[in-house]
Amino acid sequence: MPNRASWTIGGLATLLILCCDVARADVPPAPRNAAEVRDWYEQAVRAGNPKIMFLYAVRLERGIQVNADPKAAARWYREAAERGYLPAQMRLASLYAGGLGVPRNPTLAARWTRRAADNGSPRAAYNYAVMLENGTGVPRDLTAARGWHETAFAGGLREAALRIAYLAARGAKTESDRIDALAWCLLAGPMATGYHDLHDVLARGLTEGQITEAHEKAAAGR
Repeated sequence: MPNRASWTIGGLATLLILCCDVARADVPPAPRNAAEVRDWYEQAVRAGNPKIMFLYAVRLERGIQVNADPKAAARWYREAAERGYLPAQMRLASLYAGGLGVPRNPTLAARWTRRAADNGSPRAAYNYAVMLENGTGVPRDLTAARGWHETAFAGGLREAALRIAYLAARGAKTESDRIDALAWCLLAGPMATGYHDLHDVLARGLTEGQITEAHEKAAAGR
């Protein structure tokens, strides 16, 4: 049966793999015993390493080898987020959205989601677009929402295409608009939740030639 020190090191390695999106070259050498684990975190945190701040926050949030402390976790997530560390920005946004370790604050949730989106996260771009659609923490802006959904889609988040299709369909005034909406729906693919219902509604008002045009647009990636 592994001793406490070996479990500690194993747990640290697991956290590095699962919780920290870091290239292998960025990961410091693993500590050799439990005492070095504590020293490793303390030194890294003092040195201002945002990746380690994030890992420390994960431990505090989940109570991994330390007493669970949601407020302290939120504080370290914020320290890492302020230093531009994307996973911390994403997690901090979630904490403000759900009121976990911090007072619930939709405005701050939107602000940190936007910062994560600006930092290159397609998921954050999608989440921010949904906030703009619903007016959650930000003024409602469907035009800006579509723009952020397009950013998310360009980043590889295919489900954003269906949200664009809904927005395009909602604002459709011409047959060209409806063709555009159907093309986005096709890009989302039949596995997307709500695809079939939206596809049927959009296709119903188009001619066979217009449906073919939508398929050609989708095949070309619009």
